[in-house]
Amino acid sequence: MRRRRLGALAASVALISLIGGVTFASASRNSAPQNLWSRASSSADAGSVAAVADHGQTLVVVSRNETETEIDNAPEGEFSQGDEDVVTSPLYREGRKVGRLDVHLVFTEVDLEARLVAFQVTFTSTLRGGQITSTGAGTFSEEGAPGFDAAVTGGTGAYSSTRGEVHVAFGERSVRFVYHLTH
Repeated sequence: MRRRRLGALAASVALISLIGGVTFASASRNSAPQNLWSRASSSADAGSVAAVADHGQTLVVVSRNETETEIDNAPEGEFSQGDEDVVTSPLYREGRKVGRLDVHLVFTEVDLEARLVAFQVTFTSTLRGGQITSTGAGTFSEEGAPGFDAAVTGGTGAYSSTRGEVHVAFGERSVRFVYHLTH
């Protein structure tokens, strides 16, 4: 499966401690599933809320226990450009469930020989006051993939005039979102 192949990619570059020992070349679609969205590692497992900054607000939420669905676009059976992942997950802040995350990710480049995977992603965090929508791009490569930055493109409710950026940091079992919001 693609998730196993991506997990193997990350393991080969020392990004995934849980899958250690899996080689990049041995991955296949028939391998056991591994969740891409939360498998690239960094120190992102903990979440908190930072104080309001001078020019806006910093909000930190953590995604874990996600459900992921793969969409295998042509060529069928191969992990390739155009394949997609759809993810949903509860969001937590300081250990309490505070919302929901919805993600749509499209792989824009898959070069298994060069051990490089690039993607375009759009995601929405639904919180008590409304929604925050973001979009960005990132890569997993031999050099590492601790996370990526995305633009906050808009929101609803309390976040309707919100802009800014979000840093997405992959943890061993979670994904941490550090929003730097301006109004």
